[in-house]
Amino acid sequence: MMLSNTALKRYESAPKNDIRSKHAELVDAHAKLVRTVAHRIFRRLPHHIRGFEEEDLVSVGIMGLLDAHERYNPDSGVSFDSFAEFRIKGAILDEIRRHDFFPRRLRAKANQLHKVVAKLEVDTKRSPTNQEIADAMEISVDDVVKLKSEVAQYSMVSDEECVSLKSPHPRADVILMDKELKKQLVVALKSLPEKEQLVLDLYFNRELKLKEIGEVLDISEGRVSQLKTEALKRLKDLMKS
Repeated sequence: MMLSNTALKRYESAPKNDIRSKHAELVDAHAKLVRTVAHRIFRRLPHHIRGFEEEDLVSVGIMGLLDAHERYNPDSGVSFDSFAEFRIKGAILDEIRRHDFFPRRLRAKANQLHKVVAKLEVDTKRSPTNQEIADAMEISVDDVVKLKSEVAQYSMVSDEECVSLKSPHPRADVILMDKELKKQLVVALKSLPEKEQLVLDLYFNRELKLKEIGEVLDISEGRVSQLKTEALKRLKDLMKS
């Protein structure tokens, strides 16, 4: 198994003591897990992202595994394998997203589409129709359908694969590890105030910036940041209870 140049440099920079040997043992013990996650993501990549080799994803996955080893809390009630799989998957998806394969012409339109849909959902309390989206964007329904299709083609994996809460709060990511905890998370999310639910949805699922969320909800960027922080703290407390 080969590490990429970046991964190799990070690995080589580690103190030359027991840490490196432990890392080597960790990689050997979980090589199958890393390769399984990397292969699962690789085979689902659209053709335009196939500039990646599967071994590239494996290398990034190894760094995710080492990161999991550093962050794992045995008292969390989550198995290391479950936690490691989440960190491996997250590291690989983050690396792919970092390259941003969206064509420039489509990126702006996709952002506009996401903002319009989010705004309509807030206003109507439901998913907007193509006609409503077309009216808001001042384009035809056919153009909306075409745009949605183009954006979908550049989606790397399913929403389920991409689910994550990249929170700065310690251990917040642990809550996503197994199916039972995911169910608890859904319940906890639904118990949040409506505006906090909206902020989290727009930030994590729609991937809007704080300023854009403020425009959608007609509040200041600072208020959006405050709501996001409060929502994550409340969510963390709910998951502990």
